[in-house]
Amino acid sequence: MLMSQIYHIKVVLPNTKYFFDVEFKKDNDNVMWASIEQNQHNKQACVLISFDPIANHLERDNDVATIHALYFNTQCGTIQPIEPKKGTRAMLLGALHTLKYIAQTKKKWPHLKVFHLSDESTYKCSPKFKNEIHTFATDLLTGDQTYYE
Repeated sequence: MLMSQIYHIKVVLPNTKYFFDVEFKKDNDNVMWASIEQNQHNKQACVLISFDPIANHLERDNDVATIHALYFNTQCGTIQPIEPKKGTRAMLLGALHTLKYIAQTKKKWPHLKVFHLSDESTYKCSPKFKNEIHTFATDLLTGDQTYYE
């Protein structure tokens, strides 16, 4: 049975505020999902993070939350459209800080200590090429530009 709880968050950057809904869903005993989704009609995940909600579950080291998806769409925000780069960074950091806050402050999942980024982004080449260049979105966490920028 899928149980969920939604947190409404505001991420403040210089000269900009972004608003998102972070939803926590328990899929089963060893999988919990934290997600920001596009909207009510199109449930594509903008940010998707999984983790084991139980410390030392099944005798394994499970202190990791894995970021599986990071997808930009202007409709990922709840109040106004988000913009590329700053909005995507705000969305990812908002989801991570919400998870960290609940895990540590609310003491729901204090065993979570590490985030793994398992996302790969792509950059579409000019129209005459039908290829995509695969890049990794680590710049969203470090604040730097990706190589194609």
